[in-house]
Amino acid sequence: MAIEHLIVLGIAIIIIAIGIRKARRVLKGSADGCDSGCCQSCGKNCPVKNLPNFSPQKSAPTPADTPPEPSPDNSPRHPPHLPLVALLLTTLAATLSGCISPSSPPLATRNHRSVLRNGVPVTVMLLDDNAYNRKYKLPGKMPQVTTITIHNTANDASARAERDYLNRRRDNKYISFHYAVDENGAIQIMRHDQHAWHAGDGRGNGNLKSIAIEICRSTCITHNAQLYTRAEENAVNLAAWLLKIHGLTTDDLRTHQDWSGKFCPHRILKEQRWQKFKQRVKKAMPL
Repeated sequence: MAIEHLIVLGIAIIIIAIGIRKARRVLKGSADGCDSGCCQSCGKNCPVKNLPNFSPQKSAPTPADTPPEPSPDNSPRHPPHLPLVALLLTTLAATLSGCISPSSPPLATRNHRSVLRNGVPVTVMLLDDNAYNRKYKLPGKMPQVTTITIHNTANDASARAERDYLNRRRDNKYISFHYAVDENGAIQIMRHDQHAWHAGDGRGNGNLKSIAIEICRSTCITHNAQLYTRAEENAVNLAAWLLKIHGLTTDDLRTHQDWSGKFCPHRILKEQRWQKFKQRVKKAMPL
C-alpha cells in the first residue's frame, strides 16, 4: 500500500471516530425521552423543561455536550455527522481500491493532458488501442529503460502530424516511437513502460530498452530553419528530463545509428554535432 493511502486511511479513521462519538451523543439524547431530539436536562429550548414542576436531574452540560437544536418540523433527526461518515467511507474505499488516487496519475495515463517537463510543454496523445496498433506499434512491456535514443524525422512535418500519421498507418510495418518533438513542445505517443519499434535492431536493446525521441522539422534548413532549431532545443531539454527520471546520464544517450547503422539523426550527424548535443543535454539536466 502506498504511503499516500496510509495517510488517507489514518485521517479517515480519526474523523470517522469523532463523527461516531458525536452521533452516539445525539442518539443518547433522543433516547432520554425528548421527542424534539434534545436532552431533558439541556436547559435550552427543551419542551420538557417548560412543563410545570420541572426540575433538572443533573447540572447543565458543557457546551461540547450540548446536542443540536431540533428541526423546525420536529421530524426525526439523523445524527448530523452520519452523511460525512458515509462520504468518508466511500472515498476511503475508492482510494484503497485504486479508483481514486491522492496523487496525480502518471503522465502517460492522462491522455490529451499537457504538462511542463524541464521547460518543455508535453502533451500526452497515446496511440489508439486497437488490434492493428497492438500488433505493429505496441509490441509489449519495457520493464527497464537503459538508454534514450535520438532520431530525426527527415521531413518538415510537425509533432502532431507525426503522431497522427503513425497512429493511422496501415502498411503492415513494425514502427513506433515514444515522443515527437517540434518547436512548440513534445507529444508523448507511447508509455515509458512499453517498448517501441524504432532502433532497427530487432529484439536488441535499442528496441527493447530504449525510449525514442523523434526530432521533427529536420529538413527545414533554409526556409523556416528556426523551426528545427527550436525543435532540437526542446529535444535537448526533454532528453535531459528523461535521463534524470530514469537514473541515467548522458553516457546513456544513443543515436539511431548506434543501433543499426542508419544515418540518423541525419541533421545532427551531418553537421557533426553529436558530442555538442550531448553536452547541451548534460547542461540541461534538472538538479
